[in-house]
Amino acid sequence: MPSSRLRGLQLLSLSLALTFVPSLRTGRPKPNVQHHAALWDQFLPKDPVDVPLNASALSNRLQDVIFTVVEKGLPQVDIDLPPGLILGVEGEEPDELEPKKCSKEEEFQGDRELAGGLVQFFYEFKNTVNLCVLFRNRAMATIARGTWGDFGKARVVGFPPARQMEMEGDSVLSLAQLLRNRPFVAAVAPRARQLKALQELSEAKDVKMLLILLNARVRCRSEDCTDIRKDVAFASNPVFHVSFAGPKGEGLLYKSINTPWVLVRREDGKELWRGDDEPTKE
Repeated sequence: MPSSRLRGLQLLSLSLALTFVPSLRTGRPKPNVQHHAALWDQFLPKDPVDVPLNASALSNRLQDVIFTVVEKGLPQVDIDLPPGLILGVEGEEPDELEPKKCSKEEEFQGDRELAGGLVQFFYEFKNTVNLCVLFRNRAMATIARGTWGDFGKARVVGFPPARQMEMEGDSVLSLAQLLRNRPFVAAVAPRARQLKALQELSEAKDVKMLLILLNARVRCRSEDCTDIRKDVAFASNPVFHVSFAGPKGEGLLYKSINTPWVLVRREDGKELWRGDDEPTKE
């Protein structure tokens, strides 16, 4: 990348770091506009969408999206990949892009691969000092640190135990202390209660951070969903989404930062449907 773009990312990181002030009490009202897409998505092209049909192509496209997210300073985004998808970050051969049954360990590996790809991006731009990767628990964070080896100066941690956050009396304040001085926060497959704490923190007065939700599964839920994930999706931009559709996963649902939602045939990429609005399970 040109050095001017690198300097731009570094200046953005410095600016955010100076404004991350957790003097908490949540006071910012929830937005009354749903951010399903970035501003430029209103000018979406009508041409066929180039959907990546294998893990290698998907990984390359994802790196471009991450660059745009960081460069533009988007405040809250979500990225979803199929459960257990191997991108090749940890040394294994990238998966074929096809459905598979996953154990909890395999699903965790897929989450780790996605998070590791993000860390690699920050590492290449010598910007890991501004990144915090937040796993569901401390044990997962320990495994990730041991697996990745050299991850620069990124802070790789787990959510405090629920009991600890309850004992401290203020889960948002507890979380703010854990994330302090790290303007880029990547939350990996957070649980519902953890999403709630993150959302409250992101809406807290005087707190400015770029929240990147990885495999949080907040998209394409049923219309009558009352889960916190619906509120989180309301406030977040779906900058990259890939999931299987159909009884046998023969379809691929895709959304990127500058495309509509599209459904294509996984075998050959033939477009079957497109729309600007996020589809539901129905």
